[in-house]
Amino acid sequence: MLTHRQKEILRILIKSAQMVSIRELALAVQVSNRTIRYDLKDLSYALKPLNLNVSIVPSRGVSLENPSNPAWHKILDQSIEIGSQVRSMTLMLSLLLYPKISINAMSERFQVSRQTITRDISNLITTDLLDHNDINRSTHGISLNQNVEQQRNMYCKLMQKTDYIQIALTEIEKHFHEVNNKVSHWIEHVELSYGAEFEVMSKKYLRSVANYLSIKIVEINSVDGVLSSFLHSDEFGLYWDKDGIKRIEKAIMSSRLTKGTLPVETSPDFVEELIVKLVKTLRLPIQPTDDAYQSLKLHLLAATHRSKHNQQVDNPLKDDVRLSYSILYEAVFAVLKEFEEKHDLSFSENEVAFIVMHVASTIQSQSHLQSNINVAVVCQHGAATSNLLHSRLKLLMPNQNLLGPFSVSEFHKHRNITSFDLIISTIGLVDANVLVVNPLLSGKDIEMIERRLWNLLYQKQCDLLIKNFTVSHQKLIAMQELIKEKHIQLSDRFDDWQKAIEFAAKPLLDDGIIQQRYITKMIWAVESLGPYMVILPKIAFVHAGNEDGVIRNGISCLRMAQPLSFGSQKATDVQVIFVIASKAKEDMGLLRLVRIIENMDNYDRLINANDIKAILALEG
Repeated sequence: MLTHRQKEILRILIKSAQMVSIRELALAVQVSNRTIRYDLKDLSYALKPLNLNVSIVPSRGVSLENPSNPAWHKILDQSIEIGSQVRSMTLMLSLLLYPKISINAMSERFQVSRQTITRDISNLITTDLLDHNDINRSTHGISLNQNVEQQRNMYCKLMQKTDYIQIALTEIEKHFHEVNNKVSHWIEHVELSYGAEFEVMSKKYLRSVANYLSIKIVEINSVDGVLSSFLHSDEFGLYWDKDGIKRIEKAIMSSRLTKGTLPVETSPDFVEELIVKLVKTLRLPIQPTDDAYQSLKLHLLAATHRSKHNQQVDNPLKDDVRLSYSILYEAVFAVLKEFEEKHDLSFSENEVAFIVMHVASTIQSQSHLQSNINVAVVCQHGAATSNLLHSRLKLLMPNQNLLGPFSVSEFHKHRNITSFDLIISTIGLVDANVLVVNPLLSGKDIEMIERRLWNLLYQKQCDLLIKNFTVSHQKLIAMQELIKEKHIQLSDRFDDWQKAIEFAAKPLLDDGIIQQRYITKMIWAVESLGPYMVILPKIAFVHAGNEDGVIRNGISCLRMAQPLSFGSQKATDVQVIFVIASKAKEDMGLLRLVRIIENMDNYDRLINANDIKAILALEG
């Protein structure tokens, strides 16, 4: 049997006429890419006996084999298996929603034994959500021994997690249908009145909180507030007590918007200061009149409000963002850290990841405009074949600067006066940047070109960011300050990039700086996200999250004499692997490494180093 989320993934795939990427599925169901991969693995296992298959093509996406088979729709009608984690979350929310819950009723609902339900409730105590004094047990059922304020604090805290929101809304829609409809209409009224639109998960969070406070009303007291006109209207048949109004007002003002504005406590000038700092430090190509600027401003207004009131927000893509945009994450965090210290704020890693996502979209747009790649087309065949090849390449890479088609002799003349990022040729040439293809471009040729093009564009994006942002140049940073001599290794070559990562990380593992699971997570990150960690040509800065098995800060280095094809998706050549373990998010080890190596002399010395002491001597 399948879970709710797995069925939702199937629905998306059934409706889609083409492949759906892992990231698109993750965004649709509001979980991480990693969770989607686990779900797809479970789906494949569950569907095997039914002769149904989910096709997963690396770097392309996911689709259903034989989607017209009626068996796919039959699966959606089958009962859903509820795992222990979902049972525990549902039990916790039931205790908060209802005066009392029955062991027998829950046992029947989940189709498990009474002992299982009793064990699930005991497990809630071990997760620090509750303690033994919070639970009342009797022959009539189980209830919470907490006052209203404690229960509301607990509920609002749980609603900061996406999974809890989904379960809460399901419970509310099922058992408090009338209140739920009123709340939905009220939220639409707030949006229309301000010309604003809540982001999907913010709207769900607001719905879940407003519903709960309507159900768990204590007393009606008038209260003045920024949004009091919307919180006291009898038009929708909703009533909140004084404490409820304050909580809902706080939820509204900390919501993320896709358009429009809402009245907030945070001064726009306060947020403008932060935006100006980001724009200036990262040299973002945006003006106050641009949509990207206004979108970032809307997010920061809500983010600073959440920070001031210690409200947490769940970002299911946090890990993916930190791994995929590692240098940008550290650069943005460096700016935020200075702002936090000045204004006594603290942005969570979830908040930082959201801000990075806003900034990344702007930088990618900028690099797209500024990173046209010079591509030489070389073909020794006749004019018809040469022109056909050129036309097909133009369709494949419409935004790049295609030159040619050249004969070999013409190419050598232009080679002396023009710098080419990529050479696509129908014959072999003595050049490191050449891709040899069939004149009619086979599927393998197209995949090879797309992979190389992606690597070149990503490299140019990283170069742009590195040029736009550097850490303080008040004093030199020495490599020996960042890495110990015993953590540097020189090797001839590796044929397997996974083994190369394991070897590069071994000094940190042996010294107790990381655990084995950190190495596993790094390999997973490269397999799943592609070689995003190759920020400088031929140099990979490999890492995982600070909660993935890091004991303390540390860096190791492996320099290989021969380049290695690095990554499963969009593989690129790598000759140096740095493994970075950061226990604290403000470690900035990556930025300081890049600061040293971006110097071309240091880069060349590192790539060609045959002496560990020569690497330690690098300064920047």
